[in-house]
Amino acid sequence: RGHARQVLCKCLGCGKEFIRLLGNIRRSTVGMCKACSIKKRCTTHGLSKHKLYYVLKDMIARCYDKTHHKYYNYGGRGITVCDEWYNEDDGMMNFYNWSMAHGYKEGLQLDRYDNDLGYCTENCRWVTPAVNNFNRRNTRGYRFHNNRWEAYITINKKMLHIGYFDTEDEAREARKAAEIKYYGENSPAYREVTDG
Repeated sequence: RGHARQVLCKCLGCGKEFIRLLGNIRRSTVGMCKACSIKKRCTTHGLSKHKLYYVLKDMIARCYDKTHHKYYNYGGRGITVCDEWYNEDDGMMNFYNWSMAHGYKEGLQLDRYDNDLGYCTENCRWVTPAVNNFNRRNTRGYRFHNNRWEAYITINKKMLHIGYFDTEDEAREARKAAEIKYYGENSPAYREVTDG
């Protein structure tokens, strides 16, 4: 067909012979006819309609698809997905089993303990949206305002004023104390205290 070479192939799934462009064979890792390939993809885990399927799919896209609108915050910063979840054959089942064993339920969001590390079993947890928003990189919880340092924290989508302080260190410490008070063990400050 034009200048493209075609090759006679034998499906690893059903044994049926089919013709495929040589370039497509080089890019493919499946080695099956279209029907078997679709069947394998649709019956691998049976979870393609489950919400966790879309969580994992979007996680992988953010980390590896340069056209994803959030890539710069994830893959662009070196954030990756562990092999256990990224695995094409049983990654979805691994992620599903881990999620069910670690408190997943409807309405919770996947959060990383350390935002500079990737998605893996040791660095992830299921949390409420409030805790997830709280654990963002850009959430300092204090700012220089009216010639003083103001500390604040967001509780149930409302900003709670903690107080004004003379130094940045004082504002940071007040914010950490508020984190522990309102978020307990879910807060990065709590982990700093218990790990240190």
